Amino acid sequence: MLHRWGATVPSPMTFEFVPVIYPDMSVIASARAWLAASLLDAASLRAFETAAYKALQSGGLDPVKPATWSVVARDAGIPHAAYAAAWAKITKDSLEPLAHIFFRNQVQATPSITIGGQYLVTPDNANGHEGIFIQLLNGITSAVIEGRKL
Repeated sequence: MLHRWGATVPSPMTFEFVPVIYPDMSVIASARAWLAASLLDAASLRAFETAAYKALQSGGLDPVKPATWSVVARDAGIPHAAYAAAWAKITKDSLEPLAHIFFRNQVQATPSITIGGQYLVTPDNANGHEGIFIQLLNGITSAVIEGRKL
């Protein structure tokens, strides 16, 4: 959903998906998994994100366990050797900037979208309604591009 929305964001705005690391650091495995998948091609990353959503929402897999992410990669059709090699490339230095993003943006929920470095928007702002959430993102994006304060 968010990648589709991000593809429609007009210039000069851009959309960048970034996983964040929470203060308790329990999501390091999931952030590392996403970063590993991001080292592969874009199609593999999108397939990985879709498989991750399905696995975590309906599969009952534990996102804290690294083994979960091997299952997700397999379900996304990513060859084990390619994913394992990408996973091995992710270091502490790769993860540290994600924690800074969390604190800088004061993330309270996921997903959280920061628009123009000023406005933090989550599905909670739309009572979880996907269509209203997208409309809210569009409205705030338009206001930022036009230089209006909300």
